[in-house]
Amino acid sequence: MTAGVHTITLSVDDGIHDPVLAQQTVTIVTSAPVLGLVNPSDGSQSLSSQTLMFDASQSMDYDGDAFTVTLRSSLHTDPLLVDVDPFNSHAFNLKAGQHTLTVTLTDESGDSRDETFVLTVVESEPTLVLISPENRASIEPGGVLRLEEASYDADNDLTVREWRRWSPQTSFPEVLSTSSIEEISGLAPGEYHLSLYVRDARGQWVEEHFNITIQSSLPSLDRDSLSLSETTFSQDELHRLTISIRLDDADGTTQDVRANLTLNIQQWEVNLSDEDGDGIWEGVIEWRPESTGRPSLKIIAKDGEGETANVDVVTRTLVVEAQESDQRVLLLGAAVAGLIGCVGLLAFIFARRKRAQEDIELLTSWDAFRAPANESSPEKKNIPALEENIMDGTEEVQATLDELE
Repeated sequence: MTAGVHTITLSVDDGIHDPVLAQQTVTIVTSAPVLGLVNPSDGSQSLSSQTLMFDASQSMDYDGDAFTVTLRSSLHTDPLLVDVDPFNSHAFNLKAGQHTLTVTLTDESGDSRDETFVLTVVESEPTLVLISPENRASIEPGGVLRLEEASYDADNDLTVREWRRWSPQTSFPEVLSTSSIEEISGLAPGEYHLSLYVRDARGQWVEEHFNITIQSSLPSLDRDSLSLSETTFSQDELHRLTISIRLDDADGTTQDVRANLTLNIQQWEVNLSDEDGDGIWEGVIEWRPESTGRPSLKIIAKDGEGETANVDVVTRTLVVEAQESDQRVLLLGAAVAGLIGCVGLLAFIFARRKRAQEDIELLTSWDAFRAPANESSPEKKNIPALEENIMDGTEEVQATLDELE
């Protein structure tokens, strides 16, 4: 019956006499809605990590009024649901414990009804949420490994978070980080087996394993950046050759960079180093070239060992010249040799002159060759042309010697 005053009439007719009527007035008042719970069921059990669905779609109001429901828990201060449509499903979460849930149904006329049921929620293990990296991710040489997660525990008692690295050579994993977000750089190229491990205060834990690959790079010497303190050197002098060159190696695995200098059978070698990590490798070669020539300088960068090693080489040709003092000695020696030759020539000329003079004196001692006396100059003799030529040559040699001096 609907709400209101109802008159109920009872008619009795025996078929012979007139019907006998009896009436009764009944007043029907309005009523609150009635709960028709579908889910969750009274006395059921669930985990704290589980999201529950509230379904009261079988509830009804006998007055035909529209109504709403509100859901409260004895272990929560605030209502779980407030004035929601009972004919739709609604999600809610409960913390661990035994809950007495109260459903309040209120219709549009203000009538309401409270109905209760019991639900037990047990503590659950953590929920692991891995964001980065993805399993089988490949990271470029020298790249950054980003570790990121959003794990949680419904009981709010998450106590341990570990990013772990596993290796066949060790019994226990290496902990890389305990932060939710971490960026790791400088990992050597290769395959890595990692995991994310979380644990709550009750010792319940979850772990997820994944693999990543760090790619490798080849060493590359920057030829344009090669700097030498000098390129021309002097023979038989001690020199300090300062070398610097940039090495590009994204994965940072190249540690063997050396300079080799070769001149004929002489060789010098030095290991270059990058002390400040700026990518510029430097070193000094102390060397003394024993001969002139064009020595070959090689800068060698080697990554790895054996036949599988990756190598890059830069070459440069230098120059070794004779000392300037040696050239002066050669010139002085040539001058001395010339002087000695001139002195020898002069001695030869003087010897021939003396011999010619002796021949002349011998000839003039003979009467047949004696010239008549000259009254104006009795002692004067005619000098043969040969003697005059010898004397002229002697004067020229003397002049040459004077110039050399």
